[in-house]
Amino acid sequence: MPGLICTGLKRQYVSSVETVTALDDVSLTVARSSFVALRGRSGSGKSTLLNVIAGLDTPSSGSVQINGTQVSDMSDGARTEFRLRNVGVVFQDNNLIPEFTFRENVELPLRVMGWGASKARNAAIEAMGALGIEDLANRYPHQASAGQRQRCGFARAVAGERSVILADEPTGALDTATAAQLFAVVAELCVSRGMLAVVATHDPAVGQFAHRTVMITDGRLSEMAS
Repeated sequence: MPGLICTGLKRQYVSSVETVTALDDVSLTVARSSFVALRGRSGSGKSTLLNVIAGLDTPSSGSVQINGTQVSDMSDGARTEFRLRNVGVVFQDNNLIPEFTFRENVELPLRVMGWGASKARNAAIEAMGALGIEDLANRYPHQASAGQRQRCGFARAVAGERSVILADEPTGALDTATAAQLFAVVAELCVSRGMLAVVATHDPAVGQFAHRTVMITDGRLSEMAS
């Protein structure tokens, strides 16, 4: 069974002035061990689609299924709990807590899930190792480069037993070489861990590493030739 199945997603925002359709009958299936790049111009619906998949937003109609669970039908609280345990979300600004070390930032969601200190610490170190930053475990975000902070954000997303990575413009603040390195790591993690990743990006370098690329234009998806 595919890890992610989006069917007929529509997301409309209604005001007293107008109705804006951000997603228009979007269907997307992503297999496990796959890295899918989501390309599109600003305002095309990329962020909205990621937020709906993550359960940060709810579709006006349609459904989202992750690993056989119908996420779009859950209550807000149930979606939050499901996301914590199954879905890692990475944003451009990485949202690291400045008062925490890299290791503490990566450990935090695991401790919230109820993991013991030793188990969470080991999982955090393993995840940082996968992202090539295990030697920065005791460094604070302000002591690290933008690329290192973004790798920490990805380490936090993949730590533990999560099977889905969703990233919104994660390389927007990175130079070309660092961005390519990060995309390469994401592709390798998908294969080695059986995870799936959907990464929204303007960066053309993603095409060298993603297994598939889909375009979103005015809220509609189309597959790009590989």
